[in-house]
Amino acid sequence: MTSNLIAFAALLVSIISFIKSNKFELYKEEKRQREVAEQNMHDKNNNRVPLIPYFHLSFNKEIYTKQIGNE
Repeated sequence: MTSNLIAFAALLVSIISFIKSNKFELYKEEKRQREVAEQNMHDKNNNRVPLIPYFHLSFNKEIYTKQIGNE
């Protein structure tokens, strides 16, 4: 009788451990996929940076705007 209870308790602990480790593995996989997606986004942006031209704006004169109508 006692051995049956111990065996049953061991079985329950094993099942609970299996379920928790499975959930943890799923969490790790989701986190890995988010990190891969974020890294891909950073790589895409870093690949774009050399294509952006460099501008050096120098304003030696004042800028005037022409008003048309009431705008």
